[in-house]
Amino acid sequence: MAFLLNIHPDDPQPRLLRQAAELLRKGEVLAVPTDSSYALVCHLDDKAASDRLRQLRGVDAKHHLT
Repeated sequence: MAFLLNIHPDDPQPRLLRQAAELLRKGEVLAVPTDSSYALVCHLDDKAASDRLRQLRGVDAKHHLT
């Protein structure tokens, strides 16, 4: 399931930040805008989430995540 959270960059809404944090805790992979594109993020201690992130990016288990 996809969610779109429009979080204001200068005055972030605490409720939306809590929602994003809860999604990460549940093992979801999020797309976060950067200055040039999007970054895929997950909770790195969640093996299933990091495996899903690697699958989405098309990299193998030896690929280091930052």
